[in-house]
Amino acid sequence: MGGRVDDKLKASGSVYFLSNNAMDGYIKVGRADEGTVRSVVQRMSQLNTSVLPLPFDCEHASAVADARAVEKALHEAFGDYRVRPEREFFTGLAPFRVTAILRLFEIGNVTPGSGQTDTDEVGPIKEPRRPPFRFEPVGIPNGAILQWADDTTIECQVDGNTTYVLYEGQRWAISTLARKLKGWKRTPSRPLYWLYEGETLRERQERLEREEAG
Repeated sequence: MGGRVDDKLKASGSVYFLSNNAMDGYIKVGRADEGTVRSVVQRMSQLNTSVLPLPFDCEHASAVADARAVEKALHEAFGDYRVRPEREFFTGLAPFRVTAILRLFEIGNVTPGSGQTDTDEVGPIKEPRRPPFRFEPVGIPNGAILQWADDTTIECQVDGNTTYVLYEGQRWAISTLARKLKGWKRTPSRPLYWLYEGETLRERQERLEREEAG
């Protein structure tokens, strides 16, 4: 259900969580005063200030019956990932896990369709350069099946030991495919959105690093 939620559903507001390509690995969980796409976009516009080099992208936004209570529940549920108690930012938290909980409270999906605010800059945006994620160092073999975390019915197959996969008969860089599936102008942090054996690629990478260090 997009757009405005039916008044009979009595949405008190919406709860959203955002990511930002300039802050890799961080998400922001907050709320807007109305259960509408417009209210989420307006809140994102307010957050798009001169202190940030890039605007936020909306991962998911839900109209809910009690926005304050749902926001508080998410903050408490993921408290171990919270950067600072007085901030709404979390790190090391896979976005699809937040979406899964939000949907339990959702009476309407009010995620902006493009993942962008309507105040994005005109013209090209230079994105931060990230080191390429490679499959071989984290023990993912050629031919392995990866699942898209937002919808695990979507799968691709690792094609080689570097960064390429096969999807619907075509060869893709895994970052480009992530952008296509998100429907965003900007490229999401691909290790957060692909699953292998139940872990996101980032979770697997960090676990192996901890095991090697220990």
